[in-house]
Amino acid sequence: ILSISTFLKIYSINVDNTEWTRNNVKIVVNARDRYSGIIKYELINEAGEVLSTNSMESVRDISESLIKQTLPLEMSVSQNGKYAFKVYDQAGNSSISSYINVTNIDKTAPQITSISSSNTSWTNTDIVITAKANDGNQSGIVQYQFTNINSTPTNWVSVTNTNEVTASYTVSENGTYYFFTRDLVGNVSSKAVTISNIDKVVPTVSIKVTRNGNGNTVNSGSWANDKLNISVKNDKCGASGCKVYYCVSTTTCDPNILVNSGETKNITNTGIFNIYYKAVSNAGTTSVVGEYHAKVDITKPDTITLSSNSDATFLKERTVTVTIKDTGSGLKTLNKFDYGWSTSNSTAPSIFTTVYPEYVNGTTSATFNVSGSNLNGLYYLWIKPTTYYDVAGNSYSAGNLVSTGTFAFDNSAPVNVTFNPTSNTTYTKSKTVTLKLADTGAGLAATNTFKYGWSTSNSTAPTSYSNVTINNANGAK
Repeated sequence: ILSISTFLKIYSINVDNTEWTRNNVKIVVNARDRYSGIIKYELINEAGEVLSTNSMESVRDISESLIKQTLPLEMSVSQNGKYAFKVYDQAGNSSISSYINVTNIDKTAPQITSISSSNTSWTNTDIVITAKANDGNQSGIVQYQFTNINSTPTNWVSVTNTNEVTASYTVSENGTYYFFTRDLVGNVSSKAVTISNIDKVVPTVSIKVTRNGNGNTVNSGSWANDKLNISVKNDKCGASGCKVYYCVSTTTCDPNILVNSGETKNITNTGIFNIYYKAVSNAGTTSVVGEYHAKVDITKPDTITLSSNSDATFLKERTVTVTIKDTGSGLKTLNKFDYGWSTSNSTAPSIFTTVYPEYVNGTTSATFNVSGSNLNGLYYLWIKPTTYYDVAGNSYSAGNLVSTGTFAFDNSAPVNVTFNPTSNTTYTKSKTVTLKLADTGAGLAATNTFKYGWSTSNSTAPTSYSNVTINNANGAK
C-alpha cells in the first residue's frame, strides 16, 4: 500500500500569555496531517536556526478511510524573539508556520545606573543619597526602597510604572545603604553605597598651664612668678579628626592660632592675659570655647623708700614713713620689717623693732611708719636686711637700708643754771649775780623766765621772789 501525504497543514500559532512575565512563554501551533501523521516538530528562530525538537508517535483518526490528525503542538521559550514551528509527517513532508513575535518576557532586573551621596567631604550635617535606575524597554519599574540591610525589603515605595526612576534618601549617620528596585514582574536589583564622612561629634578641649621652671600646674586666675608653658589638646574628637586653636589677649580674642599636636605655647611677659581655646573637627563642629586667665609677674617688688633721709630739727620723737611698692601682682600681706636707730651709719643698732604693715593683699603700694623716741643726739635710721614678697612670689632682698643722713633727737633737759659769782662775803649795799643757762641738745628757747629771791638760809626759801627774763637766740647752747 502506498501512502502519500500531501495534506500537512499548520492552522495557527499563538502564545499562552501576552502579559508581562518573568516566566517562560508557551507557543502553541495547531497542525494537521490527513495521511501519514505528524512525527516531529521543531522550534526555529528568525534566522531559521533550530532551537529545539520534539518527536512524537503519529496519531491517526480513521474516518471514512481517511487519516485525519489535528494536534496542538507546544514549545516554551525563555526569551523574547520571533519564533516559528517546522512540522514533519512520516512521509517526510514538512510545513513552516508563520513567525510569532514574543515580546512580554522580562527576566532582567532594572539596572541601577548610579547611586551617589550629596557630599563626599567630611560634614556634620545629614547626607542625601540619590539613586537612578532604568528598566529599558522591559516591564517597567513599579517600586523602590532604601534600606541599611542587604535584604529584599518587605515594604516598598510604589511609583507609576516607568522605565526610569530617580529617588533620594536622607541619612544622618555613617553606614552602608542599599537601593532596591523592583519591576512589574518582580525582578529585583540592588546597589550599595557606603557613607563614612558624617561626623557630628562635638569636640572637647582642655588646657594645661605650667611654670616654665619647675613644671608645676598653675590654676586659672592664680599668679605665677615664672614664664608659662601652655598646652592645649582635644580630649574628644570624632572620626574626621580635630584641629586645636588658641589666642592670647589682654582683652578678648578669637582663638585662630593653630596648635599642632604636642606643641607648647608660651607667655614670657609680665601682665594679665586671657587665653581662649577651642577644637574644631574637620567636619566643621566647634567645641565650647574655653577661657583661661593667666597672671604673670616676673618682676621683683620695688625698692624700699623713705619719706625723709634726714632731719636736723631736734625733736623728742619723730616718725618716718616707709613706702613699699609692687606694680605687678601687688604686695603680699604679712611682710615683716625690722628697724632701729644708730648714731653710726656703719654700726648697726643694738635694738631693732619689728613692724607688720597692714594692707590688702595685692595692693600695689603700701606705707607704714617707723618711730624714734627717748633718743638724744643725731641718729641714722636702719632697716635690717629683709625680704618681702609680692603675691606672685617674687621677692625683694637687699642689705641694710640706712638713711643717707641723720635725724636729730633731744630728750635731755637743759643744763642747770649756774651763778657767777657763786658767793660774795663783802658787804655792800647791793649785789649783782649773773645767771648762766646751757643746753647740749636742741638749744635754749629764745625766752626763759626765772623767779629769784634772797634768803638768809640755804634751807629756807625766800619769802618773796622777783621775775627776770633772759632773752637769747633761739637754739643757743
